[in-house]
Amino acid sequence: MRCLSAFDARRSNEKLMLKITSKNESGILTFKLEGKLTGEWVDELCNCWQQAMLPGNGQTINIDLAGVNWVSDEGKALLCAMHRSGVTLLAANLLMAGVIAEIKCGGHDFI
Repeated sequence: MRCLSAFDARRSNEKLMLKITSKNESGILTFKLEGKLTGEWVDELCNCWQQAMLPGNGQTINIDLAGVNWVSDEGKALLCAMHRSGVTLLAANLLMAGVIAEIKCGGHDFI
């Protein structure tokens, strides 16, 4: 799968980076994210997800957010859409657990 990527951009002297790695074990595809889910990196994750959803793939998809330290509203909107389609969102820290809880409760409409 193409989604083994690291991206780097400069905006207002701030380094923004998102690393997406994929692992497929026993029919479960896990995308591990590290960094900031914002801007054009939201589009890149969307592309990875759409590739994984192609007919015939028929896999369970997990998104591992343990290494994410920021999610923009557009990133939350994508995660919300992914969750609604059956993707499992995983977190190992309080920040991402809070984002996932907000998405699952439907407390905010990101779309």
